[in-house]
Amino acid sequence: MDFKKLKPLGLIGIFVTGTVLGAAGLVMIQSVISSAADGSNPEIASHSGLPESDANEPSGLIDNEHRSLGTEDALSRLEDIAQVSSTFARNAELHRLVDSADQKTLLSMLSLSSQIKPSTVQPELQKPIVQRLAMMDPRRALSAVEKLPHHQNDLLTKEIFHEWSQSSLDEAVKFAKQMKNDSIQFTALRGILESRSDLSDDVRRGIARELGNESIAEHTFAQEAMMGQLENPEKAWYSMVDDWDGDLQSSGYLLHVANAWVNQSGLGVLDEIYESLDDRNSKMVVLSGVIASAMQRDPEATFNRTLMMESEQASTLALTAARTWARSDPQSAFSAASNVSKGGLRLNLQRTIISSWASNNPSELLAAVSTFPENLTKYAEMKAVTGISRESPEEAAQLMATMDFGEDLSSVARTIANNWSRKDPLAAVEWVLTNADLENQRRSLLRPLLGKLAREQPEMAMDIALQQPVEFGLEAGVISRLASVDVHKALTLLSRVRQGAHQFPAYTSVGSALVDVGQTQRAMKLANELPEELRDVYYRSVFGKWARSDPEGLLAEIDKLSSASLKSSAAFALASNSRFGQSLSDEQMEYAKSFLNEKELEMLDRTRSTFHSFDSVVLEGGISASPDVEIMVESVMSEVAGALGDALQQVEVRRFDVEDLVIDENVTVEVIKGP
Repeated sequence: MDFKKLKPLGLIGIFVTGTVLGAAGLVMIQSVISSAADGSNPEIASHSGLPESDANEPSGLIDNEHRSLGTEDALSRLEDIAQVSSTFARNAELHRLVDSADQKTLLSMLSLSSQIKPSTVQPELQKPIVQRLAMMDPRRALSAVEKLPHHQNDLLTKEIFHEWSQSSLDEAVKFAKQMKNDSIQFTALRGILESRSDLSDDVRRGIARELGNESIAEHTFAQEAMMGQLENPEKAWYSMVDDWDGDLQSSGYLLHVANAWVNQSGLGVLDEIYESLDDRNSKMVVLSGVIASAMQRDPEATFNRTLMMESEQASTLALTAARTWARSDPQSAFSAASNVSKGGLRLNLQRTIISSWASNNPSELLAAVSTFPENLTKYAEMKAVTGISRESPEEAAQLMATMDFGEDLSSVARTIANNWSRKDPLAAVEWVLTNADLENQRRSLLRPLLGKLAREQPEMAMDIALQQPVEFGLEAGVISRLASVDVHKALTLLSRVRQGAHQFPAYTSVGSALVDVGQTQRAMKLANELPEELRDVYYRSVFGKWARSDPEGLLAEIDKLSSASLKSSAAFALASNSRFGQSLSDEQMEYAKSFLNEKELEMLDRTRSTFHSFDSVVLEGGISASPDVEIMVESVMSEVAGALGDALQQVEVRRFDVEDLVIDENVTVEVIKGP
C-alpha cells in the first residue's frame, strides 16, 4: 500500500465500527445518554448549517401512512429488541419492526434510541431507522438526526445521504451543496460518493469538485482500493506496515485494517499488532482505536484482554478500555476493575471509571458511592458533586454542605463556583460570601468570580471587592479583568483602588490595555498617579508590553522620553523582547542598546542567562509550555515585579494568579528555574 497516495486528505472522518478519526487525531465515540426531542418538526436547527426544506416540496419516494403497529407498541418492542443478546436475531427483529412502522413512529423510535441501554447498541438500532426515514423523507430524517447527541450525527447523516443519493442523486447533491456547515457537508459528500460506487471515478470526482472538496473523492477511491485487500487483513496489515513511515496523518488506514484483522482473528492478535509497529505514537493511536471498537462489541472480554497484554503500554490501554466501558456500563466496568490484582493499576482504573461516570451521570455515581471501597468514597463524592455542579450548581452547593471534603473542600468549592458563575456570577459571589465554611478560601474564590461579574456589572463588582479586606486585593482583579474588555471603564474605576501592594497590578493591567489599543502616551501618564517608588517598575511593565506589541513604535519614541533612566528602561524592554524572536533589525537593535546604562546592560546579560536556565512553565493540572511561550499574567505582585530588577537572579519559584488561561479556571502558574 502506497501511503503517499493516501496523505492528501489525511486522517479525516474514517468511521470504523464505532471509532471516529479526525484531522486533529483520534477521537473516541462517546456513548452519551441524552433525551432527544420528538423530531417531528421539519425545521432544522440553525447551527446545523442545513438549508431549510420546503414543507410542500416532495422529497422522498415513499409516503407510508399505513400503521400496522401502534407507536407505543413499537417503542416497547424497540426496548425489548435492544436486550436480545444475539446480534443476528436482534437485527432481524429490528428490520421487521422498522418495515412495519410509519414515519411518525420511526421518528419516535429514533428519539427513544438515544436513551436505550446499553448505549453500545444505539448505533445498531439507529441505522435501519434512519435508513427507512431517509427513503420516506430525507429532509425530515436530517432534522431528526440533528436533535440526537452530537457524537451520533456524523454516521447517521452519512447513512441518510447514502440512501438519498440512490433514489435521487441530483436532489441529494443539490441539498448538500446548500449546506453552510462544512463538517456536515463533508459527511454528506462522503455518503454520496460511497453510495454511488457504480458511477465512474470521473463522475464522482466531478460531484466532489462541485461541492468544493475534490480531495474527498481521491480519499474515497484510495479507501475502496484498500478495502479490496481486506479478504486477508493479516497480509494487508504487514503490507501496509512495510511501507509505513510513522505519519500519524495516515494512521486511519492502519486502524481500518487492524480492526478487520481483530474481527476475523479475535483479540489475540493485539500483541502482534503492537509489536509490528515501531513508532510508539502509532502503537497507541492504532491500539487505542482497535480497543475502542472492540469495546463496542464485547467490553468485558476486551478489557480483560488488555490486562493480559505484555507491552509496556498495557496499563495505558487498559485505562482506555475502562474509560470507554464506563461510558456505557460504569457499574460493570467498576466491578471488573476492582478485581484487578495489581494494587496501583486497580486504583488507577477505579479512579478513571469514577471520573468517566461523573462526566456522564454524576447523580447515578453519587447513589452508588456507598458500594465503593472506603479509600475511594471521598474521591467519588467529590467527582459526583462537581459533576452535578455543571448542570445544577445550587444542588451541588447543598450537597457540599452535607459532606466533609477536608483539604479537597477548596477544589470542590472552586469548581462549583466557576460552574455557577457561567449562569449567574452574582449568585455565585453571594454563595461564597455567605458560606461560613468557605471563609479560608474566600479570597481565592472571589477573585475569578468578581472578574466575571466585572464584565456584566463592573460597579457592583468593585463595590463588593472594596468591602473585603484590603490585603485581598480584589479590586485589582476587577480592574484587571475589566481592562481586558473595556479599558475606558477600567480607567474610571482605577481611582477607587486602595493604596498598597495591589495598587501596582491594577495600574499595570490598565497600562498594558492602553498600549494594546494604541494609547501609549495615556499609559505613560498613569505612572504619575502611583507612589514614586513604584513608577520605575510600572514603566518597565508598560515598556515590556509596548516592546512586544509595537517594537518599532517604541523605538521611534525612545529618544523623546523625558529622562536617561526611562530611555534605558525602554531599551532594556526592546532588547529583552528579542528572546521571543527578533522583531527589530540588527541595526535597530544596536541603536536601542545605545541608550542602555551600565546597570541595565549588566542586568540584560543576567536576564538572558536566567531565562535560558528555565526548564519549563508548569500549569496546575499538568499543562506545560516552553520558556519561549509568553504567558500574559493579569496580576503581578510588586515583589515579583521588583524581582525583574536587581534581584532577578535570586528568583527560583514565583506564583501568579492567572484567570481564564484555562477556560473558567483559576490556574496557578509556576516558573521553575533549572539547576
